Amino acid sequence: MENRDCNEMYTPKARVALYVNWKSKKKLDYELSPRMIDFLVNAVGDGKLVCNVRTMNALLRRELCDDEGNLTEQGKVVALAYLPLADQCVHLDIPLEEWHAATLSNPETTVLKTLNGQNSKAYFSENSFGTHVVHFFLFDRLLNLSRSQDKPLYSADITFYPEFFYAIKADLDAMLRSIDEHICKMNYHLIQQHMEERPGFFHETMWDLAFYEAIFNALGERNIRRIIEMYFSNPLAYYRGWPDIIVTGDKHAHFIEVKTTDTLHLSQLITIPDLVSWTGIPVKCVRLKKSVL
Repeated sequence: MENRDCNEMYTPKARVALYVNWKSKKKLDYELSPRMIDFLVNAVGDGKLVCNVRTMNALLRRELCDDEGNLTEQGKVVALAYLPLADQCVHLDIPLEEWHAATLSNPETTVLKTLNGQNSKAYFSENSFGTHVVHFFLFDRLLNLSRSQDKPLYSADITFYPEFFYAIKADLDAMLRSIDEHICKMNYHLIQQHMEERPGFFHETMWDLAFYEAIFNALGERNIRRIIEMYFSNPLAYYRGWPDIIVTGDKHAHFIEVKTTDTLHLSQLITIPDLVSWTGIPVKCVRLKKSVL
């Protein structure tokens, strides 16, 4: 395929077909005035707006509240984006821990090294963990699709190529039932064979067998399937916003989102609560602070 054709495929227009709801938007830009923001933030507690009719109508047009002044789901998410990290965690029922370190450079690496120094098995899960899981455990299907349609393997990115997404989704239940440890190892070896065909994709993705064996053992078949189901329910929402680190154990795991001075971003305010809802896997937030000498 020529570069021109490849670039045409990777366009926002192609991705519109995967749009599900407001969570699918890359940005939630509502052009809110400071007054609107204040009313939204004050309503987070009980979900009820207390404002004048004009402001309520403006928020209603933006679908941030209903006609009775109750915050919608997206209204709550937008409001949470303006809160401090501690308040975000309280409202999302996410434990927040404060750790101290000599430096705040590379905070995720610092937390990862600390965990592994405590004999934990911790791995980077990165922002797009869901995408990695989907492409790893369904790699054999994506490979077969690319061959059957005579397309290069680098086109098999389901968030950019709706044809592949719907082909997989049509048979998703059967595919999920087939996921087991054998599939894990088989796909790893398939990926090793095809790395040169799609070097950019493999370079950006965690294709380490030890990592996938660890998460398979820790999460189990049920939660691997639930993560894939979650992803396919709204791929434009869940290809980003995943926690930074996964800590694995024998038949259990939890995620950690690492922060320093920033707060949870909109994509994280969408993906992290939904991850907990879909799977029940615990998530906590670690705020790294510089040690005082």
